[in-house]
Amino acid sequence: MERRELAGKIERVCEIMRADGLYLLQYIEQLSWLVFLKIFEDLEEEFKLEAELEGRQYQPIVDPKYSWSNWARKDMRAEELADFIERELLPYFRSLHGSREKELISSIFAEVRQHMRSPYALKEVISMIDGIDFTNPEDSHALSQIYEELLMLMGKEGGAAGEYYTPRPIVRLMVKIVDPKIGETVFDPFCGSCGFLVEAFNYLKQKKTLTASEEKLLEESTFYGQELKFLPYLIGTMNCILHGVLTPTFNGRTPSKRTL
Repeated sequence: MERRELAGKIERVCEIMRADGLYLLQYIEQLSWLVFLKIFEDLEEEFKLEAELEGRQYQPIVDPKYSWSNWARKDMRAEELADFIERELLPYFRSLHGSREKELISSIFAEVRQHMRSPYALKEVISMIDGIDFTNPEDSHALSQIYEELLMLMGKEGGAAGEYYTPRPIVRLMVKIVDPKIGETVFDPFCGSCGFLVEAFNYLKQKKTLTASEEKLLEESTFYGQELKFLPYLIGTMNCILHGVLTPTFNGRTPSKRTL
């Protein structure tokens, strides 16, 4: 999907949320967790396929009942859908436990809220998000791209509030120049949407075929970030998870420091 097309669809979704009475930070949060759940379902399918190719039985991170297609595409009345999200879906994600991946997702959703007032507007937003294809291999950074577009909107609607992003071509160039290696740690003290961490992860994964021990080192003890604001933390953590960085370590920021 071309950037202009994606930006147009994001803007139309945001218009619905604005008309429903949400202010900027609320609809950034609302859009972020909905998009995350849609993309995460595709990620789980990739994990399942990899396990099957290796002869392993895959244990899903998310119960299939709460996967995107099993509720977002279900024929429910708008009121039923809103009630399901409030009473079942969000409590389920807040209660995930048993692995580092599940607990990381749980830490994200501990602070997430369903802000939309109208169940009909909510259903329309979910339908529109469902119609967006985030699987285009030409742009694997859909969530980062959405965040960039929303930061532009933030600047138009009331000043940039000190929030800026580094364009992805510059991020890729900087990672290439730094040339990180397996066994080193990668730390971004102002990680925002975690574009640098994700690019460093992709760079190391593509550099050579990794051993099992190197994979474990890369996934568990390599990537560190710091972010004090709730929304960048939310989006950055989601972005890491969606790109396979399932257990990043964030310093100086816990979900309890909500600043919305």
